[in-house]
Amino acid sequence: MSVIESVDERCKSCYSCLRACPVKAIKVEEAKAKVIDNKCIYCGSCVKHCPTQAKFAKSSIETTRAFFQQGERVIACLDPTFPAAFESITPQQLVAALKKIGFTEVMEGAFGGELVIQQYQKLLQEGNEKPIISSICPAVVSYVEKYVPSLIPYLAPIVSPMIAMGRMIKGKYAPEAKVVYIGPCIANKWEVQDEEVAGAVDAVLTFAELQTMLSESEIDPTTLPPAEFDGPQPLKASLLPLPGSLVKSLSLPYDILNPESLVVTGKEGMKTILRDLENNNLRVKFLELLYCNGCTQGPRVFNELTRYERRELLMDYVIRAFANHDDASFNRWMEKYGSVDLSRGFNDRFMEIEMPTEKEIKWILRKMGKRRPEDELNCGVCGYDSCRSKAIAVCQGFAELEMCLPYLAKKCQERFTALQRSHHKLKEAQEQLIQSEKLISMGKLAASVAHEINNPISGVLTYIKLMLKKVDGKPLAGKDLASFRKYLNIVAKETSRCGSIVRSLLEFARQSELKIQNLDVNSVLKKTIALLEHQMTLQEIKLTKNFKPLPEILADSSQLQQVFLNIILNAVQVMPDGGEITVSTAEGKDGFIEVRIADTGCGIPRENLPKLFDPFFTTKKGGKGIGLGLSVVYGIINRHRGKIEVESEVGKGSTFIIKLPRRGAASGSSYRSPPE
Repeated sequence: MSVIESVDERCKSCYSCLRACPVKAIKVEEAKAKVIDNKCIYCGSCVKHCPTQAKFAKSSIETTRAFFQQGERVIACLDPTFPAAFESITPQQLVAALKKIGFTEVMEGAFGGELVIQQYQKLLQEGNEKPIISSICPAVVSYVEKYVPSLIPYLAPIVSPMIAMGRMIKGKYAPEAKVVYIGPCIANKWEVQDEEVAGAVDAVLTFAELQTMLSESEIDPTTLPPAEFDGPQPLKASLLPLPGSLVKSLSLPYDILNPESLVVTGKEGMKTILRDLENNNLRVKFLELLYCNGCTQGPRVFNELTRYERRELLMDYVIRAFANHDDASFNRWMEKYGSVDLSRGFNDRFMEIEMPTEKEIKWILRKMGKRRPEDELNCGVCGYDSCRSKAIAVCQGFAELEMCLPYLAKKCQERFTALQRSHHKLKEAQEQLIQSEKLISMGKLAASVAHEINNPISGVLTYIKLMLKKVDGKPLAGKDLASFRKYLNIVAKETSRCGSIVRSLLEFARQSELKIQNLDVNSVLKKTIALLEHQMTLQEIKLTKNFKPLPEILADSSQLQQVFLNIILNAVQVMPDGGEITVSTAEGKDGFIEVRIADTGCGIPRENLPKLFDPFFTTKKGGKGIGLGLSVVYGIINRHRGKIEVESEVGKGSTFIIKLPRRGAASGSSYRSPPE
């Protein structure tokens, strides 16, 4: 049965689990990492290091609750690391909380360690010539069985303290009871399924699972009266979670000048010492080997304390326990329970995996862009120690090419280049389409101009003919002179109209070069308003100015003045009977400054807003406008990389919002006071 499970939806393809796994027992499929059970040593590193909690140990909470519901006698065995895991409550409060959850009795699992130490002493007395590897750590046992089975004869044929505790309870203390072991280790969950020791323990809860049960039961241990441990009490075995405690308990020589006894912890230390031992490179006789740097560093100790803070908590508890220890009681317990069979065997679980040929490895390396030795960066992002190891894993079906960051970067660059080429072709097609649209628009423009100019010219010609008839051989006087003057004024007006149309058309069509300079928009507005203030006064239009200090911008002063002049003049023209114009400035968002010009005129119907900046669109009656002013405004703002927006409501007025990009602070922008 699998011990560690995965949630694909949470996996973010960071490969933290693969980097942490000492044996690379992770298979990546479609960018999702899954545990390979036959390769896993159940150390829990993947669970501990997964940032998204996509890996988790299979819970035994429901199994334990089922024992409670069935009315079983359920005994909790607390691993000796518990003082380091529950730092905010006393041991007696923890015992009380466990009994409140439903446990019949609570015992210290360290007593199983006392039984194990006794068996190690007997083993050493036999005088074995071959080295002895301690078997108290189930992750170490699993590693030896699966990866260095040649060292199985060196494993001490003695069960772990957890199994010793289970055998003692079921063999001597309470055979009918259900035994639930509670500790920091995920490998214990696998150990209870091992056919060599099965049946001793019924379920394993991690400290994290226990915390979940307390929370879900709404039990606060700090509010409970203290309760004492049940059953036999341990002595020195309470220190077994600390590296070197087994060697110390066995009174073995342990110093730098005597290498016969070694204490090795951590995944790299474990792999290195076992490799050296397999190659007969060591003189060691007894090897205390722990996967974690002591059991207080187990993967399911859930607090944030450091390794040394946890060590202090455990030491404090043991010192207090020693002070109250009763040697006579301890000896009676050892005499009563010390005869439990604690022997075990081991199995060769080596998984034969076909090694790819050198040709296959090089082919994968080339696909990853590793054609030369210097291309093999061995960055470790994929989770493997080297590019070659990654290529081997790909050949064996455990990894994917896309796990390689440099490979992905190269693929992204290739796709980006292809996208750039596609974008360039699309842009060319768009430009051709725009040009075609321009030609069509210019055709419409020419037709409109011809029509607009033709009417006033026809009028001019008509009145010229009338004038010619009046003066044809006749002197001008009286009524005839008045008519002549009237016709002449009409000619002047219509001719002026022609000139106005032509000028507007030229302004719209001409793309004169911008004369960019550092510019204070408030100053440009002040000059523009000065040109129209007299006209506004005559039409009884109130002007309100609300200028804020602005940073300088880069713009063409004369063209911006034309923008402001056109918009303000339009506002004046839509309020022939008076009204109010408000001109305000402020710094906007996203690096823009804003100029708002609001009027209280008639407003613009909603259906006309989308056409407002189209050439020759106008709402003015009687030939008072040809609809090019706002088109010119739009073109100027667009060339300044700005934006123009309109807000309007019929009967209430309109607001034109002009947004212009400000200069960056690095270019030396300065603030000026607003115009008075």
